[in-house]
Amino acid sequence: MRRIFYHMILLLIMQVFLLYPLVGSATGLKRKAVGYKEGDGIFTGYLVYPEGAGTNSPGVLLIPEWWGINDFAKSMADRIAGKGFVVFAIDMYGQGRYARTPEEAQKFSAPIKKDPSLMQKRALAGLRTLREQKLVDPSRIMVVGFSLGGRVAIELAKVAKDLRGVVTVYGSLSPSL
Repeated sequence: MRRIFYHMILLLIMQVFLLYPLVGSATGLKRKAVGYKEGDGIFTGYLVYPEGAGTNSPGVLLIPEWWGINDFAKSMADRIAGKGFVVFAIDMYGQGRYARTPEEAQKFSAPIKKDPSLMQKRALAGLRTLREQKLVDPSRIMVVGFSLGGRVAIELAKVAKDLRGVVTVYGSLSPSL
């Protein structure tokens, strides 16, 4: 039974991220940068949603790879939003920074990788920001994380028990699991 469940989840992931064409890349979606705070830091996430989205829309918190909110993260957010979700890609590094080289990615991600509580705090700040959006039904939020973002999604699930689902796409597991 468990095996069937995992196959169903895998098929869902493939369907959402791999098989559907990119929807709404030029029109039909609204996009904006949304600033928020966590501790002393200022962060800038990427919010995208269908033009016709009303209140009580389901939300997806997208946690990007170690690169941060780059074009790939935005295209994944756009793709998910094209299916009717309000998507918020979170900024794990602050001030909208994203890595352009592997060396930058390693430098930016090192403090987060070393400290699961920092992962949780930054992810919780992004989750709070998504929940505060007027279009989102705060009881219908799931998380999708890519690579390092997948690990962060798992850490977030430890403290945000009311999430509707957590998907990690090629994410790593924390040694504490």
